[in-house]
Amino acid sequence: MPAQKYRFYQLVLVSAIIAFGCSLPQAIEASSSSEKLPVANNSLKENLAQTTESPVSLHPSFNTVLAQVEAKTKLAIALPTNIESSAYWILDEVTPSGYGVQFAFTPDCQGQSVCTFGNITAQALTGDAIPPEGDIIPLANGITGYFIDKVKLQVCNGGYCFGIMTWDAEGSRYTLQVKANPEETIRIANSAIQWRLNRQSEYPLKLTGIPKQPYNNLNRPQKLSPAEIDELKSGAGGLENLIPEQVFRVKLRDFGSSTFVPISDDTSGATELSLNLVKYGKIIYTFPATEADNNWTFFKMLAVAFSDVNKDGFEDTIAISEYVTGIGRTGAQPFPVVTVYFNSGGKSFRVDEGLNEEIAKSGAKTIGDVLSFLKRKFS
Repeated sequence: MPAQKYRFYQLVLVSAIIAFGCSLPQAIEASSSSEKLPVANNSLKENLAQTTESPVSLHPSFNTVLAQVEAKTKLAIALPTNIESSAYWILDEVTPSGYGVQFAFTPDCQGQSVCTFGNITAQALTGDAIPPEGDIIPLANGITGYFIDKVKLQVCNGGYCFGIMTWDAEGSRYTLQVKANPEETIRIANSAIQWRLNRQSEYPLKLTGIPKQPYNNLNRPQKLSPAEIDELKSGAGGLENLIPEQVFRVKLRDFGSSTFVPISDDTSGATELSLNLVKYGKIIYTFPATEADNNWTFFKMLAVAFSDVNKDGFEDTIAISEYVTGIGRTGAQPFPVVTVYFNSGGKSFRVDEGLNEEIAKSGAKTIGDVLSFLKRKFS
């Protein structure tokens, strides 16, 4: 090709890129990164942290839902406004200490992945709150966000992938889930923060007694909301048979922030119990099976606690469950079994069956009884 013609095509290509706002190199750079989220670039973070642009108007159902939330909750209300104007706003739940709002493609959507665009929930923070999971992302007004990219983690629900952004502000924890890429998720989260700031003078915070140090006791377990339980059950992590009343968010040394998830499984013909630590919707550790698990049929889990019972600096786990033998006239009568799982240096847990037998002979049947026995044992 003659040099003049080659130079001509170069000029045409450069002009085309300029005409489209030079967005092509940025898009290529973002999509080619497999090590970090697309928002990991510092300059992009800083720009997005202040990006709160919103559509001109929202669907009329927004005002209806807002009035319902205002009438019952005591929390500082934050709702995203960078949402398509055609999206329907649906109230999932509202209490004095929390609310859940869905934005959907149809007015009768009940949270199904096929018809929902996303949702936002808010819960009052307590002094034992555990920091959220996710990559740290700066949001508007100096707020720290925690982002989970389900596409990156390959834990999408039925082919529908949601970005999850969590942030704490004004004594509340807000969790936003949307079908959007990381940049759009940040913009939507920022729009909720900015909307709250714009209303703050007119609608001051009504919740009192906000803890100054919201993470002052990281070892105390924290129950999950019904929406969080449903998210675990409907995900791709094999957690559909979890025991909801015994699921807790915990922080165990060297395991970090994770979720304790017991599962009752009867696929083998006999009901079996497995205890697991879950992070980002996936099982990262399964506790060892006990003699009770191997010899009897699991019936019901009664209680669980997390405490450093042997004073080695690592939190141990105490579980009380009921089993049945399935043998003889009393084979269907459940009986309690206490198991202590010792944290082995933050890498695994071990079971001391001899100690469990001692606890059984002592007559301890509650968490309080077990802790008192172990205190005497290891004093």
